[in-house]
Amino acid sequence: MASSAFNWDEEKARERRIVERRERVEERLRLQRTKQGKRALVGGKCMPTSPPLMLNSRPLCHRAAGGSSSPQPAEQAAPARGNEQAARSASTVAELHAAAAAQVEAVRAGAEQRTEVHRDACDAEEAALRDEVAAEAEASRHENRAIDLQWEHLQAVAAPQELHAGILAVNAHCGRMLEAKDRTLAAARALLARRDDQYTRLLQLQVRGGFAVGMGWGLS
Repeated sequence: MASSAFNWDEEKARERRIVERRERVEERLRLQRTKQGKRALVGGKCMPTSPPLMLNSRPLCHRAAGGSSSPQPAEQAAPARGNEQAARSASTVAELHAAAAAQVEAVRAGAEQRTEVHRDACDAEEAALRDEVAAEAEASRHENRAIDLQWEHLQAVAAPQELHAGILAVNAHCGRMLEAKDRTLAAARALLARRDDQYTRLLQLQVRGGFAVGMGWGLS
């Protein structure tokens, strides 16, 4: 668009220079004809003056009198071509902008969907662990009550062999209860380790590109 305007201004300046040059030539010819007329009067003769210089079958004085010549069809078409090119460029920019916006929206929607899936998976994992902890706590309460009853029974046992066997049974019962608690603690530690690993990977992705949050964590 700027190049078209520059070419148009340059063309107008060139035409002005041509017109000025023609005016100077016509002025010299007019002075020359005036001098010739004076010499003819002094000599007693009427000498014809030179006809006006013709270019393109038209007198220079006529072309100069009207200023610059009227724009040719090619000159008139230049602004129209520039406007058409500007309109095409604006349409292309609008299409690219719309396509980029659509891509951004698709990425955002995909990221939101992946984030939702990841959040649901985390919630399900944590809910399962809470259920396991609650079940272990309830089982532990019953086991403790059973151990208390066993121990109360052993208080009344007088035979050494029977007392020893009862103590071994209580000890095994306590061992089973502790193993159940250890399994629950191991499940909790595994979940915390996964969360810690996910958080570490998230920080690394953010340091490298900052796309982890925007792309729905990208973690599994």
